[in-house]
Amino acid sequence: NNYSTPEYGTVNPTIFVMIAYLVMFGLMFGDVGQGFVLFVVGFLTQLSYRKNPLKKDGMLSRNLSKLLPYLGVSSMVFGVLYGSYFGFALFPALWFNLDAVVAGNATTGPVRDVYGILGITIKFGIIVIYTGLVLNWINLFRKKAWLKMTLDKNGIVGGILFATGLYMGFGFVGSNYKEFPSDPWIPIVLGVTILLLFLRGFLDYYLSVKEGGQRESAGKVIMDSTMEWLVDMLEIFGGYLSNTLSFMRVAGLGIAHAALMESFKSLSSLSTGFGAIAILVFGNLLVIVLEGLSSGIQSLRLNYYEFFSRYFTGKGVAYEPVGLKTSFSAQK
Repeated sequence: NNYSTPEYGTVNPTIFVMIAYLVMFGLMFGDVGQGFVLFVVGFLTQLSYRKNPLKKDGMLSRNLSKLLPYLGVSSMVFGVLYGSYFGFALFPALWFNLDAVVAGNATTGPVRDVYGILGITIKFGIIVIYTGLVLNWINLFRKKAWLKMTLDKNGIVGGILFATGLYMGFGFVGSNYKEFPSDPWIPIVLGVTILLLFLRGFLDYYLSVKEGGQRESAGKVIMDSTMEWLVDMLEIFGGYLSNTLSFMRVAGLGIAHAALMESFKSLSSLSTGFGAIAILVFGNLLVIVLEGLSSGIQSLRLNYYEFFSRYFTGKGVAYEPVGLKTSFSAQK
């Protein structure tokens, strides 16, 4: 509702947004203890609103209080995978120890440096972007918009170009940043797909005229089609790259979360007794508020700009059934 209502007849994006949002939040904010705090706060806030139905929304609104338990569960799941319990490794990590990786002393696990964390988030971003592309193809197939489904920057041709770029990018990284892959099929695929994108404007005009649309001069058609093609090229080669690398912020916030907890643990070790405990409690509260807010916002941003931009058309009208009961008295 905050973004827009999905267009009628398209795939409902709710389940995909839910999965992507919770996974991104957990990657950035994985801690069992802090996740449990989020869960409890959300549960208690919901309970307060249920006991007082006419209570005005506070800093933690009704919607946010419903979201917090889910975020808490996500944080706890990834906390178990990271082996983080209020910043301490009380139990072995089931995946890799994020705190040890950030501190630079990881000796076990599949990830032992920050580059491995960056790689995970980039691959996750690729999955999210391709999910958006596939949803776009399904929606366009339902509309029978064949030209846009095939010859568009978010169509099948755009997906092929993105896949080719990924192959070249991973090959470049695999060569230790020395050279790009030299497979003979690469220039053929690039040439054919770029040509098809160039022809799209002319085909679009031809189909428009065939269906009774307005005729234009040859010069205007050539100019419009060429400009549209140039813009598409910029968006594909620049947009796909920036959208993919944008998911590195997930790794960045996860690293920042671990680094902050490591700082508070170091400060606590310099003190004793109540002072040490107070520093740890204050540190955890600060991380929960600041990092929790940052992670929640970034997860939302990545869904809006990197995921929705591939398929979402908010042209729908929300269904509001007519009934005898009304919530006017409650709103009043």
